[in-house]
Amino acid sequence: LALSTILVQDYHHVQYEEEPNEVDFDEEEIITADYSRLLYVVAISLYSLEGVGMILPLESSAKHPQAFPNLLKGVLLGITVFMAIFGTAGYWAFGNETLAPITLNITGKAGTFVQLALCLALYLTYPIMMVPVHGVMEGVWPGLKTNSFQRVVTRSALVVFSAYIAYAVPDFGKFLSLVGSSICV
Repeated sequence: LALSTILVQDYHHVQYEEEPNEVDFDEEEIITADYSRLLYVVAISLYSLEGVGMILPLESSAKHPQAFPNLLKGVLLGITVFMAIFGTAGYWAFGNETLAPITLNITGKAGTFVQLALCLALYLTYPIMMVPVHGVMEGVWPGLKTNSFQRVVTRSALVVFSAYIAYAVPDFGKFLSLVGSSICV
């Protein structure tokens, strides 16, 4: 959805604007490689494949587990290609003025719709991403498996704590790079 909106905005900039785009590629210096931020890019890239904690549960629940490695390789390749296209399209549309997250660059009703859709997607996938965390917590504290009240309180506290961290960190992109480089590896 966001990629479609970015591509439509790219097309609109190229086809319908009478004045040159705000990003003038003839005068703007395009940096092909900025190695001073390489570790940041690697960390964010690792975090973008954040569902890595779900690989083992998915493999164990697969109907044909022997086919899972090839499926995983294909899915990771597809996601990587999709993200490369998305990043390239975003840079083509906004140049060096690209904001993080890129949805901040999309304007108008389409931008609002994409941002709301992504927020809804994050809200609905958060419980799925927390399944491995809850499994580890129940392994550490065996009483959580039997006492449903403690389980609900512990899971709720974890949600509130993670929401607090997301709210309290001033530059969340740098925090994501720290998480991606240390935990997701």
